Amino acid sequence: MGRQHRLEVGEETLNVDLLLFSYTQLRFVVVELKMGCFSPSYLGQLGTYVAVVDDRLRDHA
Repeated sequence: MGRQHRLEVGEETLNVDLLLFSYTQLRFVVVELKMGCFSPSYLGQLGTYVAVVDDRLRDHA
């Protein structure tokens, strides 16, 4: 954890910029780094990453 993390979803590979785990709260923290002005598509991308991490990794931590 704490670096770029690869998630396989079907035939597609998603790359999360930072995937951290809080041991005190027992939660994953997904961080997506962007430069420039905000775009609404960034929320969709981050939401997808959070959903995949929640589905695939949460119960295995």
